[in-house]
Amino acid sequence: MTNQVHKKRQIKRNRSHRDRQLIDNVMDLMSNLDEKFWQSSEPEVVSGFVEYTILKNKMVKPGQFEFALRENRDDGDLVMAHLEGGQGKTNPLHAARNVLMKVDSGKVIAINLEGDCVIKK
Repeated sequence: MTNQVHKKRQIKRNRSHRDRQLIDNVMDLMSNLDEKFWQSSEPEVVSGFVEYTILKNKMVKPGQFEFALRENRDDGDLVMAHLEGGQGKTNPLHAARNVLMKVDSGKVIAINLEGDCVIKK
């Protein structure tokens, strides 16, 4: 086997490993949130979710994040939302681009990410 073929196979293996890690991180939303602030829930229990695209995010301070969101519809509004109760510096939505959220007065009160649902206590 030539070095070039070997390198291509290694890159492909690394890429698929990274993809699996991203999926695992997204699917385990509660592990990136503080249990003092958040609890797991069944998606059917919470109503009023809106689908958003995350345009920007930044850490305000450890455990608190700010998101610039756009509603996923033709005339989607821009929304600034504040999430508190994260685990330190880890953004709980770091691997997400589209997410279902419930935002009230600029604060994130519920998240549904690929069926992994959490609500604010």
